Amino acid sequence: RLDETNLLSLLDASELDELWRQIASRPLFVPPAAVAPEVPVEPLRKRAARARRLEVDFLGSCPSALSFPINWRTDFKSGHTWPLAPPSTLSVLDLKNPSDIKVPWELSRLQWLLPLGQAYALDGDDADAELIRRVIEDWDDANPICRGPNWACTMDVALRAISLVWLFHACHGSPAWNNRGFRFRFLRLLFVHGVFTHRHLEWSSINGNHLTSNLAGLVVIGLFFSCGKQPMGW
Repeated sequence: RLDETNLLSLLDASELDELWRQIASRPLFVPPAAVAPEVPVEPLRKRAARARRLEVDFLGSCPSALSFPINWRTDFKSGHTWPLAPPSTLSVLDLKNPSDIKVPWELSRLQWLLPLGQAYALDGDDADAELIRRVIEDWDDANPICRGPNWACTMDVALRAISLVWLFHACHGSPAWNNRGFRFRFLRLLFVHGVFTHRHLEWSSINGNHLTSNLAGLVVIGLFFSCGKQPMGW
């Protein structure tokens, strides 16, 4: 139900492209021009090349190439796939299966895409920004809110939001991102991440990295929008 009119109202904005420009004028991270010239870029470009091939390597997987569209709900190490069901009904800790739900969680944090955003900031190759956009759209298509394993842990929702904000500031001015439909979809996705994180903070008897990640995500999303009652509260 969160259409463009409702989203703009929640963000105290009148026009989508103007909102996009306002957000882009408030970078949260060090802009590429401020990076020292002596920073080695070849290792970065190698990481970007792996991301370009949809190749990931984490949690002992060794380099693993994904196919497109990406199966975001599968532990590609074991082949086990979690259903697109409410997270509370999922077996997160299933000792009967040789699978690890942290594989789709890690994949869906989107941190493996950041080198591709760095490469775009350095070289301006719109093919990189286009691929990042396609991956974000693919994730959004495959993971409706509150369905499936990638909404089961608020820490991963918050960390994914931070990745999305970083990728926005790397790619927002690219031709590939100059599309009204995608701009609305991206802003709605990030807003929903903020609402979800705020509603599902991981309080515990001993608070640690989960709650810290939740709060860090809320701060970043709130600063990203810097408008609207809910983001300002975040």
